[in-house]
Amino acid sequence: MDELFIFKKGKRLIKEDMIEGNTNFIASISDNNGIRNKIDLTPNYENNCITVNYNGSVGEAFYQKKSFCASDDVNVLYPKSWELNRNIGLFLVTVIKFNKYRFGYGRKWTLEKMKETKIALPCNKYKNPDWTFMNNYIQSLNSEPIRTSIHNKTFPIFTKNWKSFKLNNLFEIQIATSENFGNLGKGNIPFIGRSEINNGFQGYVDTKKINKGKCLTISMVGTIFATWQDKNFSASQNILILCNTYLNKLNGLFIATILNYMLKYKHNYNRPIQKNKFLQEFIKLPATKKGNPDWQFMENYIKSLPYSDKIL
Repeated sequence: MDELFIFKKGKRLIKEDMIEGNTNFIASISDNNGIRNKIDLTPNYENNCITVNYNGSVGEAFYQKKSFCASDDVNVLYPKSWELNRNIGLFLVTVIKFNKYRFGYGRKWTLEKMKETKIALPCNKYKNPDWTFMNNYIQSLNSEPIRTSIHNKTFPIFTKNWKSFKLNNLFEIQIATSENFGNLGKGNIPFIGRSEINNGFQGYVDTKKINKGKCLTISMVGTIFATWQDKNFSASQNILILCNTYLNKLNGLFIATILNYMLKYKHNYNRPIQKNKFLQEFIKLPATKKGNPDWQFMENYIKSLPYSDKIL
């Protein structure tokens, strides 16, 4: 990465400096493009760059299109002798985040380690990074105008009105029929592993041990992560299946997101999921006036999001 970027460190700010204002303050968080709040200070980092957390939510990376201030837990990366734009930035942050598994709160991604880190990029015939390909690839993902009838309609999230549901009462939960990916030949059945990358998909296999789709899956050990599985699939070991007749792709994606926030602080590599205990856990979801899960609201909320037509 040292061959590609000029590195700058963020600067520590005390609470007295964080008066509400209009300048983005980038901190070591994992969401909202790294923006913790807006402060009343002149930006000390120019826009059109990439920020990477080396502490806190280690390995999270974001493209910054506006000038900003940054905490000292963030490294700021500017292009070295090449031209960065939004599309290339979005491609690069995805690649950079593939290194998250190598670091953590106890093994920080320090500036020195980050400079030495190698990332794999598309190359042209001269063995140089193919910036044109990266730009065009992200451009090809841009959505056509949204066709859903409820796009641009606001569906505000008021979590105070949400209700806690016991997982065992909300879902039929079972452990997936499992196989070893390395022992299977190529076929047409999706194989789902214990990974948060690519929705857990590892490849297509030939097998008769098939789990029904239209369900949520959760890896119980290792990378603990929830995904929506639309099609029938084969699975690796230690994967839970959550079923409900009201589930569909849209409200399934909504619930998977909630589950992942819940799982992050309850379970990790050293604290795997135990099925019997997991059945007794609770999840908070939007509820109807009768106290049932509001499946329609969850579906409509996902439909209202930009690019939702890509998943319909």
